[in-house]
Amino acid sequence: MTAKKLDADERRYMRGNLRHQEDINENAYDPRIRLTMVFKHVWIIPTLATLFAFLAFFIGYGVGIAADHLEAWFSFISDGGALPPESCIFGEFLNLSAMFVAITVYVRHLQIVVFYDKIHHVAGRWRLYSTLMMCLGYVIAFGTSLVANVQETSIPVLHAIGAMLAFFCGVLYIWAQLIFTFTTRPTLTHNRITCVRVLLALIATVGLILYMVAQFGSPFVPREENGQLPTKPPKIDGIMRIPSDSPYFKNHLIATLAEWILGVTLYLFVLSFALELRFTFAHAPKIALKPAHKNMSKVCPIMNIPTVVVTSSDSSSTDNYRLNQGTFLLVFNEVFNVHSDPHILRVKIANLESVH
Repeated sequence: MTAKKLDADERRYMRGNLRHQEDINENAYDPRIRLTMVFKHVWIIPTLATLFAFLAFFIGYGVGIAADHLEAWFSFISDGGALPPESCIFGEFLNLSAMFVAITVYVRHLQIVVFYDKIHHVAGRWRLYSTLMMCLGYVIAFGTSLVANVQETSIPVLHAIGAMLAFFCGVLYIWAQLIFTFTTRPTLTHNRITCVRVLLALIATVGLILYMVAQFGSPFVPREENGQLPTKPPKIDGIMRIPSDSPYFKNHLIATLAEWILGVTLYLFVLSFALELRFTFAHAPKIALKPAHKNMSKVCPIMNIPTVVVTSSDSSSTDNYRLNQGTFLLVFNEVFNVHSDPHILRVKIANLESVH
């Protein structure tokens, strides 16, 4: 019985697969070595999340004022995405922001894992806490996408649910990150960044409380002589437009300002991750075809790890080769793991030019 003879295309594929895996194994955390498909500017992910959010906020607000859909002083953030044409711009940019927020919280989780596990080998439940924070970040991204895709003029309840998910989970995420920073050693975050985040957390918390109180309690609306609240002005095209002479104007102004402060502060916190991710780079995902693919020969049953196929004539001279630990060697249609066979630990295929 002999192993399958490789043609030129198969040898070229296996040679490239082995060399790529060697580069990753040897140089995975060495920034001095230029690797193929390395994303050096990871910091741009939270930057784009913040940029697209601010574009959605301010362009939607500006276009809404120009179209006479909003009051210049002042409207809620979501009002800028309620009516076309501003709703199209608002929804597109906010969807992009939600996507980059989800990527940001995932990258932040990976950064924590690399720092505490790969570098410092810290034991404990920090991985569980980091995973929970990542899931909380996904809820923020989901709530943001609901705000972008479901206008307050179409399904107000669902839009409000998305906004509450984004706001409440956003504030919780900020405090969770701060508590993690204060309780886990060694510290990943620089002290100056931590101080800025504490300030942002306090502002966001005050903004959330003030927004909820003003929006649902109306404490700044003067009562009538009978002690009842005056009649609230009707919505125009589904948007609450309060004139300056209305008794609800002061309460509306405080609620809208608090929401804007809250929204901007949450994204400034996301932007703060860019300061730490400047010192981080990422490898692009590795894609491998399964042996069952119609255009792939069934060279070996394992394609995601370095694999070398040797014919019967080559198998007698395997001492001339050296094989990386973790690589599989296929001889006579059998797979040997270098971790389990001491003899194969001495074997390494320097290149596949000699494999026929």
